[in-house]
Amino acid sequence: MQSLILLAMTVCLSLSAIAGIKEDITFLASDKMNGRVSGSPENKEVQTWLIERLTALKVRPAGDQSKKSFSYPFENSYDFRANQKIRGTNIIGILYPQNTWTIDNPKVIMGAHFDHVSKCWKKFDDADEICNGAADNAAAVAVVLAAAQTLASDIQAPVALAFWDGEESGLLGSDAFLQSPSFNLNQVVAYINLDIIGLNLAAGLESHHMIIGSETGGSKLETLVQNVTATETKIKYNQLSYAFGHGRSDMTSFMRHNFEIPLLFFSDGDGPVYHSSSDDVTKINFEKVDSITRVISKLTSQLTRLNNTELKFQKPTVHID
Repeated sequence: MQSLILLAMTVCLSLSAIAGIKEDITFLASDKMNGRVSGSPENKEVQTWLIERLTALKVRPAGDQSKKSFSYPFENSYDFRANQKIRGTNIIGILYPQNTWTIDNPKVIMGAHFDHVSKCWKKFDDADEICNGAADNAAAVAVVLAAAQTLASDIQAPVALAFWDGEESGLLGSDAFLQSPSFNLNQVVAYINLDIIGLNLAAGLESHHMIIGSETGGSKLETLVQNVTATETKIKYNQLSYAFGHGRSDMTSFMRHNFEIPLLFFSDGDGPVYHSSSDDVTKINFEKVDSITRVISKLTSQLTRLNNTELKFQKPTVHID
């Protein structure tokens, strides 16, 4: 009887998590957000929303070295069409172990960009041309927030949550942060990046997902990923080389700035709705998103139990940049 009660509780919690994730994706990928483009009023509205969510989750600000603001404003690159620099704002916080105050720096960083694009390919059967970006990258933002709801009681060291801006303009937010980090990265054992999740890769591959780059942490990280994902019976996690993801998302900034930090990139690839008007909530596979939430929560928890010498960084050989 007790096992049945525990199973029922797990199912209820899972359904609750899915409902919360769906609500977040629906907000972020609504027509009202108009693509969440860097510098737009809608992007700034998302920033305010993220800060409110992080505050409610008791995540502490880490956008500046004084730990008083979540906002990490930046300007870099140059938009010749607008004749001005591109400006944006990362939202960054640190989640500490529950009921524990520590001055330690984060051991894990979880990152997902929250910006999207304003102009994209309109599919013939869509009602409008709005680029909602549900999979790219509202779902990833929702997953990081969902994981943060339960992680505090299960981590043994701080975890940084980085919501990058300007990814769609050329990884600008993560690049700016890594040029001048707002906290010390010396204790970070791994960076977990989420970008384009919850899509079905192709017909027949609805239950598959990619984890890219685990070899950058050597055999120990590859084994850890294998062990954690093995408990997921409905989703098959395929480990792929970092080469499949280089240049595609914010983990590339860590490599380009020569931070010897192992990287994990969770993604469903471009998919048939990539940067199109069809990337909306109706295309999201919520069973997959729920599974990814569990996996990154378990991985993050276990990674906080390691010291930064246990994973040996392995620089990948990449021929395309």
